[in-house]
Amino acid sequence: MFLSSVKRLRIMRTIEATGLAPRLHKGNEKPRSSRI
Repeated sequence: MFLSSVKRLRIMRTIEATGLAPRLHKGNEKPRSSRI
């Protein structure tokens, strides 16, 4: 259970660092992204 959660966090971080980083900056302006 714990290891799987750690793996998910790592995957999410890598995705954010590679492709979603610019999207998050733009998303800060929109209220929809605040849910994430």
